[in-house]
Amino acid sequence: VKVLGAPRAEPLFAGTPQQRTDGSRALIEHHLGDLRDAKVVLYAPTWRDRNYDRPPAQRDTDFLLSLRELMPLLDPEAVVIVKDHEYLAAMDTRLPTRCLDGSQMHISHLLSVCDVVVTDYSSVADDATQLGIPVFVFARDLARYEAERGIYPGAFEAIGATLSVTTTDLAERLNSIRP
Repeated sequence: VKVLGAPRAEPLFAGTPQQRTDGSRALIEHHLGDLRDAKVVLYAPTWRDRNYDRPPAQRDTDFLLSLRELMPLLDPEAVVIVKDHEYLAAMDTRLPTRCLDGSQMHISHLLSVCDVVVTDYSSVADDATQLGIPVFVFARDLARYEAERGIYPGAFEAIGATLSVTTTDLAERLNSIRP
């Protein structure tokens, strides 16, 4: 058996950091617009098993971060790129101002241009940590998720992630990050 690496992670380490950032920024800005002067927040929530076999209109989305609540609380230079999980399909197509839909972009490109990652229980937190990107875990359903799926003890601390369960707390923490 040949060890070939992790296909999703390999683009994160190809070339120099500057080459990765420049190439990804050009690709993303081609699709999403100029981000040079922005504090780029990547929001990448994950799927919940309880939503299997439910039609989109009946899926539980209460765990998702309300971008309409978050955006007025963030610094004006903040832009949020939303990377919806492919099975989630919960993206509100009427995103607030300064929110961009990055769901069709590869996660490695998005990680190359973001200043901070907000997720819940997604493994994207591990990728961000390897790249030195601050990670905030927004987990308003922490007790329920832990009961349903379980969470490794100390998982958030192991990657240096900061836990937030309210939108106000998350906004304050995001505002403390400088690009």
